[in-house]
Formats: sequence, structure tokens, C-alpha cells
Amino acid sequence: MKFFAPLAAACCALLAPTALAVQEETKSIEELYADAVAEGGNLVMYHGGDFKSQQDSLHEAFITAFPEINFTLIVDYSKYHNVRIDNQLETDTLVPDLVALQTLQDFPRWAQEGKLLEYKPANFSQVYDGFRDQRGAYMAYMMFTFSFLGSSHPWEICKANVDEFPKFMADRAAVEEWKQTFTLYIGEVQGEPTPGFLGLHPGL
Repeated sequence: MKFFAPLAAACCALLAPTALAVQEETKSIEELYADAVAEGGNLVMYHGGDFKSQQDSLHEAFITAFPEINFTLIVDYSKYHNVRIDNQLETDTLVPDLVALQTLQDFPRWAQEGKLLEYKPANFSQVYDGFRDQRGAYMAYMMFTFSFLGSSHPWEICKANVDEFPKFMADRAAVEEWKQTFTLYIGEVQGEPTPGFLGLHPGL
């Protein structure tokens, strides 16, 4: 089951959104597992991360729970995965079925372009509104901040909360200004990417 919708399905979803409104999943996890195996049992996931083994625990937990699924997990920086995915979408060579990235600004854009397959897992309605797309195009499965101390909840931080961050990232002039400011204090990034060079179609 593809996370990104093929062109035909995307067109149908864009042309008739009310007719194709997605309901929350009612099948059990066992039924979904059986369906996945019947479909061929292959799953490719792109996950953001700093090094290849960072998501080993996720991979191990998944293959332990679902041993008949051929699960391929590709870890790379989110800022590389998102560009890779854009290239794959543009060239009709999409590889991943599922992605988990911290580049939050990409998901509303992909949804608006009709590139995401809408799906609402069981209890989707219980997820905080700010952490899910109302149509089921995407949702957060974890949340973290790059700080150990703070006086505000992450969702209360101006322009950095879940709702406002994609809008901030759309202002390219402001983003570039912040990048240059960070460079003044932190310096340029040095060295090779930690995960190594994975190319355009890892997991294919």
C-alpha cells in the first residue's frame, strides 16, 4: 500500500474529495497484516535520522511483530530524503511506501499537490488536531524538541509550532536570513553526511 498516491488516484481524490472521504480503519492489526502479506508483503520506509543504525529498534520491533513482511528501512537526513522524494515524484520513480521526516513543511505541500494517499488508522480522531491532517493525508507519530529546557510547550512557540512552521518555511527570504544567522554563530557544516551517500533511489 503506497503512502504516496499514484497519479490516477490523486486526480480522483482531488476531483471528488467528498465522495472519497476516508473513514477511520476498522480492521484489526491481524487483518491488516494478513492483507499486507496477500498484497506481496513488501514495505519500504524512508525515515529521517543521523546515522543508519538510529532506527534499528524500530526495524527490529516491526520484523518481530510482522515476520512475513519484507521491511526495508532507509535512514537519512530528512533534508535529503525530502529532496529525493521530490525527484522521484517528478520522474515517476517513487520508491517508499511510507515516510517519517522532520521536514514538517513538506507534508502540507505534498497533500495540496495530491501526492499523499489519505489513510486514517484506528483512533485517528484521538490525535491532537495540530498533529494530524483532517483528511488523513499525514500525522505525527512522535514529537521532540531540540532542547532540554523550556518555559513553553512546543505548540505554543511562535512560528515554530506545528501549524505555523510550514507557513514560515514558505517564506524563503526569512528562512535564508535565519540560515545565515545560524552560520554566523555555529559555522558551516563540515564533513561527509553521516549516513553516507545513498543516491536517488535507495530501497529500490
